[in-house]
Amino acid sequence: MYKNKFLILEGGFNEEHEVSLATAKEIKKSLFNQNIEFKSLLVSPKNFEEKIINFSNEYICINALHGPYGEDGQIQKILENLSYKFSHSSSYSSRLGFDKELTKKALSGTKVLMLDHEVVESKLINKEKLIEIFLKLGSFVLKPVASGSSFGVKIFKNINDI
Repeated sequence: MYKNKFLILEGGFNEEHEVSLATAKEIKKSLFNQNIEFKSLLVSPKNFEEKIINFSNEYICINALHGPYGEDGQIQKILENLSYKFSHSSSYSSRLGFDKELTKKALSGTKVLMLDHEVVESKLINKEKLIEIFLKLGSFVLKPVASGSSFGVKIFKNINDI
């Protein structure tokens, strides 16, 4: 009888490293409680390709990574190129969904409702620029264009928040 092999990808060594480890811990607990065998791999962008080839591509990779390299299509592209099965969207979909500007461009011209937005280079963000945006848009959320969903989020409900 065929038995699936699971490999949990965790870590990532980015701003969401600890979140990834917590996610992996819960996945491991769940698999263990169901008597499902698994292995795990601490992922670093520096040597992931060297490490992953030590595992047969019969493994199904469970992506517990968060943030850059885990959700942005990079690791998915490597896994696709090496013919691994994995628990995440394709490299293209991951890249598109991770980058908020690319997502908005892809959805423009559709019936999907989107809030007004403005893309500002991080080096140009200052109090004056934030006030200008507030006067233009009203309350707004400031977050990196391409990072995890909770990293670097600032909410400006009123001008005093600036």
